Amino acid sequence: MTVNPELMLLDGEAVATVAGLNTWFPIESVEGDRILVRDVPGRHLSRLGVSLMTRVPVHDPVERILARTDSDPANRHPSEPASFEGWVRWLAEAYESDRRIDPALGAHCKRCEFRVKGSKSGFDSCWGAAADVPMVLDI
Repeated sequence: MTVNPELMLLDGEAVATVAGLNTWFPIESVEGDRILVRDVPGRHLSRLGVSLMTRVPVHDPVERILARTDSDPANRHPSEPASFEGWVRWLAEAYESDRRIDPALGAHCKRCEFRVKGSKSGFDSCWGAAADVPMVLDI
């Protein structure tokens, strides 16, 4: 069997061809991160007009993840398994035991996308008090 991985994503350039399309999906309740949509009699794919979704092939990224070539091994956590299966088990065990995986700190942190000012800084969370002093990363 051949598997071709794809994501179905909202096409940001698509225009709805059915007026009032949003009324076909009334929100019944919100429970945490779950949004429950009430069923609407007569709602059928054939009545929703031109699809607002697009297929995005992800074969190459999936292959890189499975082969663990998706990141630089030098930037990985020291106890992180090399195989994909081992990595998934390692993450699952940490999740099940509610154990925080401390980050592998290093030069790669210079490009951290979570380096922001304020209480939501992931960079500050990783580096702790060391984030408050000038760093060689800033040169």
